[in-house]
This record gives sequence, C-alpha cells and structure tokens, in this order.
Amino acid sequence: MKNRATNQHNIVITAPAPKSIGIIGGRGQMGKLLEREFRASGYVVRTSGRAEKISERTLRRLNYHLLRGCDVIIIAVPIPELCKGLENLFGPRALRGLRGKLILDICSTKTEPMHELAAAGGATVIGCHPFFGPLAQQVAGKNVILCPLSRGSYVLDANTQVWAGWLSDWWKGRGAKVSFLTAEEHDRLAAVIQIGVLAQVALFAAAVQRLGIPLATLMEITTPNSLVLQSVAGRMLTASMASTYAFLVTGNKFSAEVTEAIRDAAADFHQMTVQKDAVALACHIKALADGITPAFREKALALTKKFEAAAAA
Repeated sequence: MKNRATNQHNIVITAPAPKSIGIIGGRGQMGKLLEREFRASGYVVRTSGRAEKISERTLRRLNYHLLRGCDVIIIAVPIPELCKGLENLFGPRALRGLRGKLILDICSTKTEPMHELAAAGGATVIGCHPFFGPLAQQVAGKNVILCPLSRGSYVLDANTQVWAGWLSDWWKGRGAKVSFLTAEEHDRLAAVIQIGVLAQVALFAAAVQRLGIPLATLMEITTPNSLVLQSVAGRMLTASMASTYAFLVTGNKFSAEVTEAIRDAAADFHQMTVQKDAVALACHIKALADGITPAFREKALALTKKFEAAAAA
C-alpha cells in the first residue's frame, strides 16, 4: 500500500493496493461467494472456518494468522458469534498493530457488529452489507451498503475515506450498486427491506397453512400477482435459513417498529373486511396507490412482466 507517511503510528494511506484478502468464516456460503469474487479480481485469498474436529483454540490461531498476514480482513461469521467480541475470534492481545489494515463485516445488521469491530484499534473499519444471499448467481445489479466507522482521528478517518473508496470501486467493478449509510440508517432501512418483506411472506405462508390449501393447488391455479408472492415464499422460506432469519429479526432494534406497523395495517384491513365496508376499502387502497410514483409503477410493471414471461416459458 502506498502511504503519505511511513511512521507506523501516523500512516495515512493515499492509494490502497492490497494484495491479500483474509476471510474469517470462509467455509460459509457467503464466505465462499466472496472468495470466488475476490479471486476473480486477481487477489490472493486466504480463508479460515469451522471444520470437523477443529478446536476453538486452533481456529483462533488460524484466524490470528489471517489477521496478521492479510491486508483486508472480511469477517463472515454469524452475528451472534461476532458479537461475542473480536478477542473470541482472534484471541487476546491480537488487536494491536493493525494500522493500515481494512477490517469489514458482512452482517445483516450494523449497529451492534460495528460496535464490536471498533475494538480493532488502529484498523480501518467498514460495515458492509451485500443485499443479496449466497444463492445469487452474480453480483452485477445487486445492492451493497457500506457503513464506514468514524474514529474522530484525522489519520484514521482519512484512511477510512480512502479504504471506503477502494471498497466501493471494487464492488462497482463487479457490477454492484453501492450506497453509503450510517449504521443506524442502515438498520432502519434493512428492517423495512428485509424484515418487512420476511414478515409479509411468513404471514402469507402461515395463512395458507391455516386455511389448509395445498401449495401445489396454488401453483397450478393462480394469477400473475399471486404467482409472484408464492414464488418469493418458496425462495425465502427454507429450513436452512430459519436461524439466519431469526437472528436477523431479533438482532435489529427497528424490527418491532416494522412488525407493529404491519400488525396495525393488517388489523385495519381486517376490520374493513369484517364490516364489508367497500367504500372505506376503496379509499384505503386509493391512498396507498397515490403514494406510488409513476416511475416506480413503470419499473414494477416491467419487472413483473418479465417474471410472468419467465414463468410461462
């Protein structure tokens, strides 16, 4: 890496040129996806992760060697594991002498994980959330949120700004769309985008189960709109993701705010249905429709037409 100053306590990076990427949790699905993408970009990638018969002590030692030996460290472990603290991952006294390095996580929430990452002394810390899962066939077109951590230090914040530019350029080079948010802004937005959608899909699936309607029947006799929702349910609601979703919901402090809004909206809709108040329902739906911009509607129609055509093929 090229630096303006070479004093180890006062390093200001002017042009990051990392050669090695270390992925803690590289055996997980997202860890493997990132390994693939960074290797495709020409970087040397080293990984560590849980394997059969490996002890916690051995794993911490492997993590420690990656921390010391790599320019960029990606922490791709579950949120509860990261929130036990960095010393739990790397061992005691491992968080010294990290100036000039970039450490980032890929957790779905940012406030608490970044609080833990802040323990990495002089390293640059950036929260990173790819808004897609490991089933994604490509990064192009996907959204990525970056949350740089401010340190209140000229040197560290200057390094953060430069590293953030490098990381943003790397994601854009893979075709992703990058946005910068604070951890707080990220978590509130993620609560709506992820938890709000999960809640709606889970409610739909639960209602179908309670009504005793076979999913096979719904897939055979359906409407284009229903097919979209059914397909999202089939994509999202997998047993392998159950624990991930549970941590996603319980780990975001804005979750209850979102689910409360959904609960109240559902109660209002139910009440109008019970009362058979067609006028109130029409006014309610019209008010929702008025909140949708023409540009948003045009894009939504185009996307659903593509989906409908693909389903019919």
